[in-house]
Amino acid sequence: MTINLGNIVSSTCKASDRREDSFNKAYSAEEKLEDFIDLIYSSQMRHLASELLDYGLSPTETTDAVLWAITAVKSAGIRVNEYFMPLYTEVFGQMVRDCKMSDFGRAI
Repeated sequence: MTINLGNIVSSTCKASDRREDSFNKAYSAEEKLEDFIDLIYSSQMRHLASELLDYGLSPTETTDAVLWAITAVKSAGIRVNEYFMPLYTEVFGQMVRDCKMSDFGRAI
């Protein structure tokens, strides 16, 4: 079974720019502040999109639900990073790209 929720989120979320040269780069004060704010948002995200599988949704339905929620947030002009963040997690013994969600993100 393949679950790939991260492609949806990573295409819509900045999530620290996925910097390739992060170990060698000198960060600006603005980048440091943005990373700190993303860390605060992340600490308030208590849900994973993969948890929806426990409620009987299929991987496709879960992906569609997360995509719909992200689209709704973007349409409202709200920063997606406040409610959704891509990450890797383990589901059914497999490492998959998942999506961390806030209470609001999950409720949508």
